[in-house]
Amino acid sequence: MASGYTRKFSGAYIGTGVALDIEVIGWKPDRVELINVDDADVPLILKTDMMPDDEFFMTKAGANSIVAAGQGITLTDKGFSVGTDADLNTSGETVKFVAFGI
Repeated sequence: MASGYTRKFSGAYIGTGVALDIEVIGWKPDRVELINVDDADVPLILKTDMMPDDEFFMTKAGANSIVAAGQGITLTDKGFSVGTDADLNTSGETVKFVAFGI
């Protein structure tokens, strides 16, 4: 866990293929880490409060990239939302997450 964070919340969601709000946290996270457990090519997805809305960092099939796709992750006052990016929100796929806050 990154140092300096005083809040931590973990959970999972099942992708729907349409934009999805994850508001189970109750506070705005500063960092969210996600793993799509049903897609072996996507071991890590990272979103921080220093990135623009929808932008996220992804490790996929051994390559790292910053993704700014209008279909990504946006941090909200009660959690985060995910767009329709296939690595974040494919219908029926399970994505586990950990949210950190200060």
